[in-house]
Amino acid sequence: METAAKTNPRNMAPQSPMKILAGCQLCRRKPRVLPRSATETIAINSFPSKNSPDNLLNKKEDDFAARMYVIFPALFFSNSKVLEYIWAEDIEIGTVVSSPYSDNIKLIVVERGLMNENDGWITEERDIYKDYVWAFDSKPRLKMGAIAFMCDSDSTKSNAEAFFDEIKIFYKK
Repeated sequence: METAAKTNPRNMAPQSPMKILAGCQLCRRKPRVLPRSATETIAINSFPSKNSPDNLLNKKEDDFAARMYVIFPALFFSNSKVLEYIWAEDIEIGTVVSSPYSDNIKLIVVERGLMNENDGWITEERDIYKDYVWAFDSKPRLKMGAIAFMCDSDSTKSNAEAFFDEIKIFYKK
């Protein structure tokens, strides 16, 4: 396997006091040769404060401590497809829904709650191609164009804190 993209964004401030902090890595490969994306390590220290339980469809409280986006850009932005991996406070792992903003964005809950083992760090590994087919019920027709990650708490006007370590993208040779 060949690592095509490797990011260590620890130099970014991981706190999100009433705002969004994000990073992005551009890449260009055909999705059929992309077996998986691995977020090597991530740690959540705090979640945004919400008035109601976590809900992926609640636009008023659309904040999560950590998100990772896999973006398949189209010529017309509104036709782009996005897999949005979410670390939620208490939504069931494996939940997949369309974003309240667009059916072309699929929200996938991959972790929940604070991690107590390994000093709070966890390794999350995803098969992007399989997740795409599962979420969109079709094979990708667009090339993967970027990986982005963020910590946000702007909607709830609260604070969240997440640490992202190496984000690696693996390709089959």
